Amino acid sequence: MIYFYCIFSSLTIILLLMHLRRNDIFVENLTDISRKIHTTKISRIGGTSLLSIAIIFFYTNNIFIHSIVIFASLFFVVGLFSDLGQKDRLTIRTLLISFLIIIFIFIYDVRLINFDQEILDKILLSNIYINYIFVFFCYLFLTNGFNFIDGNDGLVLGISLIILINFIFYTEGNDHDLQKLMLCLIFAIIPLFLFNFVSGKIINGDAGSYFLGFIIGSIAIYIANSNLIYATLIACIVSYPINELVVSVLRRIIILRKNPLLADRYHLHSILYSFLEKKIGNIKFQKLNININALTSIIILTYFSLCCLAIYSIGEFIGYLTSFITLLFLHSFFNYILYVNVYRK
Repeated sequence: MIYFYCIFSSLTIILLLMHLRRNDIFVENLTDISRKIHTTKISRIGGTSLLSIAIIFFYTNNIFIHSIVIFASLFFVVGLFSDLGQKDRLTIRTLLISFLIIIFIFIYDVRLINFDQEILDKILLSNIYINYIFVFFCYLFLTNGFNFIDGNDGLVLGISLIILINFIFYTEGNDHDLQKLMLCLIFAIIPLFLFNFVSGKIINGDAGSYFLGFIIGSIAIYIANSNLIYATLIACIVSYPINELVVSVLRRIIILRKNPLLADRYHLHSILYSFLEKKIGNIKFQKLNININALTSIIILTYFSLCCLAIYSIGEFIGYLTSFITLLFLHSFFNYILYVNVYRK
């Protein structure tokens, strides 16, 4: 019944937002900003529907799970100011997010107790503050990484679904409270994913991206500390948003020589969109009702799914840390190849 409540309340909120959109309430109109690719007015606060997972409070007494949902809601509020058109800066949002992460870490003593890798264990478990700093950057990378990949219809929501499905698969039904939280999140995401992917008229927004980044990061740490999945395997499962952030920051600092917090249009999904538009034009595949925006998401979600399948097949054999580094290399390689084809003459 809990999952019915999640999907029903999520769908209700989405339908309400779609109605408000028709009346030009909480919408973002067309813009000439180059990194924006939507062609119609959109509702930016679709992530509100994700708050339906609050129903979990009535089905578990796990204090840490309650705290995850509460703090994720605070991250949601930080992103909501941007979604509502407030003139905030990414620098300010990053500072607020950093502050919330620090508060959460110290209130609940959040740290990783085992990295399942000898070298990492020696370095990161040698001092409690080094551990705290590492966990802080894990949260910071994931929350901002999810925001970085929220550019195409269905992309960040699809990536979230793939990550959660992997978590459920590898944990094999252990820890019922955790399973409830992950399934509630999946059922809350599905309606928004379908509306976002099919219509493109309602998007996750910064609020939803920060919410997902924090809560999935918290689930990852919870799983690692419960010894349900190797920490290095978890890093592979959540690699896509982390890799996007790492590649973007390095690109802005080393190549573009600009503030790493300043947005650009060189994310993998942005360049892939431009590449497809350049090669086949912004046409619709009429039978499937798919445009270039959606096709970009399909390609990336397929790529990430294949990466997860490869990790399952050979990850343990070659080592999960090696797998993570390989995924980072592939992300950088594809980003560079597409960049050269789109922007270099």
